[in-house]
Amino acid sequence: CGSVVKAEDLPRKLGARVRRGPDWTWGDQDGGQGNLGTLTGESAGACGWVSVRWDNGTANRYHADHTFDLEYADSLEDAPDAQMRRAAQAVDGESTRTMTTAAAAAAAAAA
Repeated sequence: CGSVVKAEDLPRKLGARVRRGPDWTWGDQDGGQGNLGTLTGESAGACGWVSVRWDNGTANRYHADHTFDLEYADSLEDAPDAQMRRAAQAVDGESTRTMTTAAAAAAAAAA
C-alpha cells in the first residue's frame, strides 16, 4: 500500500498517480477498485480536499486532511518526469499520444 495523500503535499505532488485510500467511500467514481487517477490540485474553496482526474475520464475532489480517501500508487508513474508530463497535459488538455503525433508530423513536414 502507498502512503496516504495529504492536502499539505500540494503543490509538490501535483501530477502524482493515486488510487483509493483507506477511507474511500465514493463507490466506483474512480472506475472501480484498482483504477488509477492523477492528482490535479487542491479543491478551490474546500480546505483539506484535493482534486483528481481518473483514467476513466471523470474528475472529482476527495478528503485529504482528517480522513484520507486516496493513497499514492506505487509505480514508476510516480517519477518526477512523469508527474511533470501529466501536469503539462492537464494544463493544455492534450494526451501524450496527441503530443507525440503532432511532434512527429512537424518533424516530417520539416524534412
